[in-house]
Amino acid sequence: LHFNETDIIKDYIDKVILLEVRIILPTSELIKQLKINKNQKVVLIRRLFSSKKEPIAYDIKYMLYDKCKPTVEEVIQYATFPELVALSTPLFSLKKELIIKAQNAQPEEQKILKVSHGCSLLVVEQKLFSEQDKPIGWGKIYYKGEYCQIGAISSLNEKLVKT
Repeated sequence: LHFNETDIIKDYIDKVILLEVRIILPTSELIKQLKINKNQKVVLIRRLFSSKKEPIAYDIKYMLYDKCKPTVEEVIQYATFPELVALSTPLFSLKKELIIKAQNAQPEEQKILKVSHGCSLLVVEQKLFSEQDKPIGWGKIYYKGEYCQIGAISSLNEKLVKT
């Protein structure tokens, strides 16, 4: 499955705002998702995708920190998640796992996306793995429903099927 997190909203994006890039110690959720110890540092990246009128998607990514490979903020601002991880790992060696779901906006997403309590968002959670099948990145992007839809085209018995 090829998935580019900005493809489904590219017609609406006028601006990408880099909200935050910093090195953190992992939370219990990050320790679980990335299978790391409590002292392993992680790079936190937060971005906001906006149209001229309003925010349309909120993106949070976590990557294993490597002090030998600094992050470059101008690259981070526009890169997709695999491209972000490729700053420290060859892109061809990545394996990606996706979970796509609807979820009610939590207080952080409500504030950043300017939506009301109970508003449903499309959430795409991605986990990236190294060639050795070890997690090296994890993140979620929250989309306002009115700005996105996911479609696929598959070729079965030379007949084109669109869903």
